[in-house]
Amino acid sequence: MSTSELLVRLLIPAVLVVAVVGVPVAFWWEKRRPSVPEHVARMRSWRSLPRREQRRHDDAVLDAAEMAETGTLRTPRERLREYPDVRVGAEEAARYTAARMAEAAKRNALFHP
Repeated sequence: MSTSELLVRLLIPAVLVVAVVGVPVAFWWEKRRPSVPEHVARMRSWRSLPRREQRRHDDAVLDAAEMAETGTLRTPRERLREYPDVRVGAEEAARYTAARMAEAAKRNALFHP
């Protein structure tokens, strides 16, 4: 048997053994010490919540921050009076998005009848 045949006969099984052992070890290591920071993992779990729960959570966080800062809570209507541009900006963004979607639908209809 030549050196190259011996190398191939030993190298292929060695690579397979390393792969078979390495995958479970990699999973175990990731579980022990996640490579994703904790705040990213929390954000992923937050994204999986329904929108209503996301909004409730956001409102609760904002209320807690406002309570800590000012000592009082305002209603959403009072907040909107303080920042009227927020509503205008949202309406403008919605109009822009609707126009872009209409343009995309027209282009799609032209190229994919």
